[in-house]
Amino acid sequence: MGDWSFWKRVRGLVEAPQPLLEVEGDVPFYEPPKTPFPDQVFRKFEVGLTGLGIEVLDNVVDWHAHNPRTFWIGEIHLHHGNDWRWKAERGKFIINELSPL
Repeated sequence: MGDWSFWKRVRGLVEAPQPLLEVEGDVPFYEPPKTPFPDQVFRKFEVGLTGLGIEVLDNVVDWHAHNPRTFWIGEIHLHHGNDWRWKAERGKFIINELSPL
């Protein structure tokens, strides 16, 4: 993942209907400009977890259940009904297992 694709993902976590991250600053969050980086406004952003972000990290809730989306990652189309999840206890990805965490 390159720098700009990383910032695109961060922006998605900030701007989702029920975000995982919140940003405090003088202006709304934006992806950093290509040059010069980072600019003075961007340097002042403070990022923190939302309450939902904490619940997701604690494995209490599923973020995608709160923010259903459709998007592509590589050649994988993620959407409701094709939900991939990493299950650490199994050491693999699972598909369509929407049972409680």
